[in-house]
Amino acid sequence: MHLDILFSTVYIWSFLFKKQMLLLKGGIHIRQLTLRSAEGSSKYWICRIDEEHLSRIDEQKILSIANAESNAVKSVKAEDKVLFFTPLSNEKSISFIGYGPVEETFNDPEYLLDSLKSGRKIKLKGIKYFTEPIPVKDIANDLKFIKDKENLPYPFKSEFKEINEEDFNYITRKMNSSKTFPVYFEKMSFTMDEFLIGSIKGTYEIVKNTEESNQIEIKEFIWLLHKFVNSYGISKSYEDILEYYAQNIWKLGFKHSPSRNPDNLVKLYGPRGNSQRFGYIKLV
Repeated sequence: MHLDILFSTVYIWSFLFKKQMLLLKGGIHIRQLTLRSAEGSSKYWICRIDEEHLSRIDEQKILSIANAESNAVKSVKAEDKVLFFTPLSNEKSISFIGYGPVEETFNDPEYLLDSLKSGRKIKLKGIKYFTEPIPVKDIANDLKFIKDKENLPYPFKSEFKEINEEDFNYITRKMNSSKTFPVYFEKMSFTMDEFLIGSIKGTYEIVKNTEESNQIEIKEFIWLLHKFVNSYGISKSYEDILEYYAQNIWKLGFKHSPSRNPDNLVKLYGPRGNSQRFGYIKLV
């Protein structure tokens, strides 16, 4: 009887010991996974892009920098996020202009340009541009990676620099973004912006004075606007014109109304990136 009790006690303790070890191993495994997950999480970077390089980057989606010895660039990996800044020549200020996720990194000794000598290349999945540049001076007080608020250019002397996720999210959510190449980087950029705004106003006045109805479908208006713009030799697709209208129409104060037909609806944006779907432009 005593032996039975002893064997039972040993069996129970053995069972509990094995269970405890399994739980311990499981905990270690979970901690290992957590550490791996933390190690494998995305990093966030800022990268300087000169205006004359942006059209090539937009086409190729490949980044490189002048400093061939940069350790920061060597640390970039897939799924990291890169935020672009540039010293805008027409504003004489450093501004954020867009961002993109990293698809892959690779080594290629061939220079992309004579001034970009780094063999480390970064391939982007795509680029989203801010509809208007974001001057650093306007948001410097809210960015943690800018330690000295009185010396704003200092953190931007490096071509490539890691920043924290909080700063990255603050900047990218500050302004509405678009996949199309921004108007402010077009050739004669602000002249182009004025031309498009003027074309919208002109088309609106023509339609208002000739249309019998008190409203017109937004998509039909964009079709007329597209023909008008391209008649001046400006190569813009229907989609480009539609997106420009959607992003900038708040500047003109046009009135819009909804549509019961979901196919007619177009998402229009306000100055802070808020959006609402409409189907018609009111001709008032």
